[in-house]
Amino acid sequence: MLESKHLQKTYTWKPVFRPGVSVLAVRDVSLQIRAGETVGLVGESGCGKSTLARCLAGLEQPSDGGVFYHGEEISRLSLREARVLRKRIQYIFQNPVNALNPYRTVAQLIAEPLQHFRVGNQKTRMAAVQRLLDMVELPIDDMDKYPAELSRGECQRVNIARALILEPEIIICDEVISALDVSIGVQILHLLKTLQRKQGYGFLFISHDISRVIQISDWIAVMYMGLLMEWAPAAGFHAEALHPYSQVLLQAVPSLIPGEFVDHPSTAVEIPDPVFPQHGCPFHTRCPYATDVCRREVPAFRSVGQHTVRCHHAEAVR
Repeated sequence: MLESKHLQKTYTWKPVFRPGVSVLAVRDVSLQIRAGETVGLVGESGCGKSTLARCLAGLEQPSDGGVFYHGEEISRLSLREARVLRKRIQYIFQNPVNALNPYRTVAQLIAEPLQHFRVGNQKTRMAAVQRLLDMVELPIDDMDKYPAELSRGECQRVNIARALILEPEIIICDEVISALDVSIGVQILHLLKTLQRKQGYGFLFISHDISRVIQISDWIAVMYMGLLMEWAPAAGFHAEALHPYSQVLLQAVPSLIPGEFVDHPSTAVEIPDPVFPQHGCPFHTRCPYATDVCRREVPAFRSVGQHTVRCHHAEAVR
């Protein structure tokens, strides 16, 4: 349903008395989000995950490439068509408390999208709020509460209800459990998957925690320095990841078995500067498999088995 093709996003700023500086936050990213499926987007902080998500949601204009919704390029839509699109693609933000207006009640917060798009009247809006509260497993009594009276987990359920009330097809979840306790985060993940099975939503689930991403996703997209490094089925990804960076992320997942040691290749700690990127593969300064070709050429995004990977030596890693 939602697809990016060779998407790029560049940010430029001009300090006083100094030359302008540009950062290519997203580089040549192509991916698809389909109905009833979850794409897990994973990578370190600052790799471009949220920038990509904002471009997909229409909150940012791509510098190059395109975003397509049901085959139609979003950037070419009229203002009226783009307004309709806003209903179909919804965004759940990272901080569940800051995303809510503290001076509005839960009922007002959830009904706000209906009011903005002039859907229904006061009676039908309140009926929809009650239906959504039931869907996200919050009591009807919470309608008259303010965000300060709710826990962080309850606030995130309100955010989910607000995103669902316009009956979207695509929901972008940007680090929706990172600010929650582990147990509450598990409940939110279970809620999202239950809603997906019932309603057929397509999810883009963004996180730096690859274990959570594998748990909830159908497809894994690994991002580094604005580039998509690996795209693969989530099933078995923990054992079959091909890109050295994917293996580094897996290495960072703590083991639940005392004394267990997982043998992954070690990496250097030299992180490239996004303002002044180096030639070749952006990961070569940290990669144990790097050779001269890695330092000279950016790898093509190519198929290796069921995986699509951006690595000159994926077969050797495998």
